[in-house]
Amino acid sequence: MSTSNNQNLDQKRFLAEMAKEEEVIDRYSKGQLAHFSEASKEKVQGIQLPKGVMLRYNLAESLYFYLETAVDGGGIVTKVYASNSPYEKDNRVMVGEMRTPIFDEKTGEDSNVVHSRKVEQAVNDWISFVDDQAEVDEDQPFTSFAIDAGDS
Repeated sequence: MSTSNNQNLDQKRFLAEMAKEEEVIDRYSKGQLAHFSEASKEKVQGIQLPKGVMLRYNLAESLYFYLETAVDGGGIVTKVYASNSPYEKDNRVMVGEMRTPIFDEKTGEDSNVVHSRKVEQAVNDWISFVDDQAEVDEDQPFTSFAIDAGDS
């Protein structure tokens, strides 16, 4: 085979792998959107974007979440960002990064459901952290927020 043919085969394999990754990302993004739509209809509105999902938390004046999903090392990875604007990408704060194996024979659970629960927990933790209605403990006026970066 000539070098040109090898390059064409490599390009075709690369494009096929990218198409598979895009299908997986799309499936998980749709799963996340469905999860939030079903679990919190009155609290959250969402829309699927090319790189993930945007959620608007309805019980706050201006609170948005961006869920950017990718495939990495046989697992699904979602970076969760929070913002007070649906438009300004530079104004986002990373809330956490969730990792879930696509195939986990130990649990037998649907990885899409497991992953969506992890993402929901990160979103709920941030909502609790920024909640204006939260009671302030006079002995501890400052609250910390631990960013989840891994497969917890």
